[in-house]
Amino acid sequence: MNPRRSIRVLLVIVALVLATLACSMQKSEAPAEVPQEATVPNQPPEAAFTPTTGPSQPQETAPTLPPTITPAPIVTPVPAALPLELVDFGFGQSEDYMGFGFLVKNPNTDFTITDSEYTLLAYDANNVVVDSYPGWIDYLGPGQTLGIGNDYYIEGGIIIDHIEVKLEDGTPEKADSLPQCEIRGTYYTHGEYLSRVLGEAFNPTMEIFDPQTIYALLYDDAGKIVGGGYTYLDFVPAMESTGFYVLVHGSSTATRAEVYPAIYSLSGWGDKENMPQDAKGLEMVKLGSASDEYATSYAFTVNNPNAAYDLKSSRFIVTAYGADGLVVDVTSGYLDYVLAGQKTGIAGSFYTYDSPAIDTVKVQIANGDYEQAANPPWFTTSGIEYKETSYSSEVDAVVTNHFAKDAENLTVYAVLYNANGDIIGGGYNTLTLVPANGDAMIDIPVTVSEYPTSAEVFASIWDFSDLQ
Repeated sequence: MNPRRSIRVLLVIVALVLATLACSMQKSEAPAEVPQEATVPNQPPEAAFTPTTGPSQPQETAPTLPPTITPAPIVTPVPAALPLELVDFGFGQSEDYMGFGFLVKNPNTDFTITDSEYTLLAYDANNVVVDSYPGWIDYLGPGQTLGIGNDYYIEGGIIIDHIEVKLEDGTPEKADSLPQCEIRGTYYTHGEYLSRVLGEAFNPTMEIFDPQTIYALLYDDAGKIVGGGYTYLDFVPAMESTGFYVLVHGSSTATRAEVYPAIYSLSGWGDKENMPQDAKGLEMVKLGSASDEYATSYAFTVNNPNAAYDLKSSRFIVTAYGADGLVVDVTSGYLDYVLAGQKTGIAGSFYTYDSPAIDTVKVQIANGDYEQAANPPWFTTSGIEYKETSYSSEVDAVVTNHFAKDAENLTVYAVLYNANGDIIGGGYNTLTLVPANGDAMIDIPVTVSEYPTSAEVFASIWDFSDLQ
């Protein structure tokens, strides 16, 4: 063989081997093909493989679902409240006054009815409406029957022949009955000047009832409603009884009465006394009474034990009882201001010319508004002297005004004591004017059960803000 041809063949073979090896190395370094959706997170972009040739890959899409339909909520129909029922009604007329009463029932066993109204129409014998009287029924509990009574002055000598009562239902509400007072010891008395229904209201709860409406309906022996009336009872302390009386008008044939307590207003129902946590209520110091043939006087003293609070507009109710334990009379009023640390007294009288004799009296107090102690100059009394004549007894005193402005319309109370320190009577009078930083004399009519050995006099004013 030609040596040159052999060398040329050998070079061709070597070149082919080198080319084959180069191709093998290039194929082994190429990355594996990875679909775009499976790109590994956080890998550098240049490491991702994106095909540049070939047909585009189809994108998978989620199947279209029909829209979701939310079913309508199942509503249980609430039965409509039944209308109020007029159970009975009647009236009676005595001279210039007409008294009426009616019974209204809430027939619903699971609804209370609030803010109902009524209209009473009064007709003459010709069936002509001669007057009308609107009224309100604040609250009727489930199944409750309530008696409503009232009286009106009749002008011009009109004679009422018959009446009509129209009811307008209020707002029904799913609710339980609210607690109300229990009526005890009621009786009807027809006097020469006044006809009254008296009794006690008992509060069976642990919260004060404030206030209450007391309705009275008069009946004759045949069971016919022949009159009525109402009153407001300022408050009834928790778990206590408070006396009341209702002035009534109606027919002279009335022989008995029925009494119904009612919630006066729901707006303040359940309110508690606004007493600060570090405060105390007024404390009763002493109570006493005295009687003569015309009247029974009562007197009591209270103390404000708080050093940081004045008490304004506290209320009191005085109930007088006969020897049989029944209510004879009731009065109420305000303790206008009792300053921080101050002792004050109240006195008054029951006139018994048309009532049974009074045996005992009871005083109940509802604390008023607590105000930061203002330490005003206030009023003092001096020159206290008891005087007695064959016709009357009185206490004379000097009231000093320590304000720099004139004080008008003060109420001045006298409380009298025996040698043992017991209260044996009292009285009050009004002082029209006490000049600024000056004095004024006052005489106070009093009733006492025995000759007193000492007396205290207390001056009170409704509002002293104008004096400061």
